[in-house]
Amino acid sequence: MAGAAATLTLGLLGDVLAIVPSVLVLMGLFDVWVPKRLIESRVGAGSGPQTIFLALLLETAAAGPLYAAFPVARALQQKAARLANLVTFLGA
Repeated sequence: MAGAAATLTLGLLGDVLAIVPSVLVLMGLFDVWVPKRLIESRVGAGSGPQTIFLALLLETAAAGPLYAAFPVARALQQKAARLANLVTFLGA
C-alpha cells in the first residue's frame, strides 16, 4: 500500500511540476506586459457588474488546475482588480 501511495504521489508531483514553471513564466510576462491601468479600468473598483462576465470568460479560457489559477489571481489583485472579480475568477 505504501508503494502505491508513493507512486501516486510522485505522479501527481510530476503533474504539478510540469505546469507550475510555465504558469510562473506566463505570470512574469503578464506582470511586465499588461499595464496596471488596463486591469484597473477593466476589472478594478470603478468597473461595473458586467466585469463578472469578463472574469468568467478569463477563467473559462484558462481552463486548468486551481493551483495554476492562484498566481493569476494574485497578479490581478496586485494590479488592483476588484475582489468580486477575483472570487468569480477562482470559483469558475
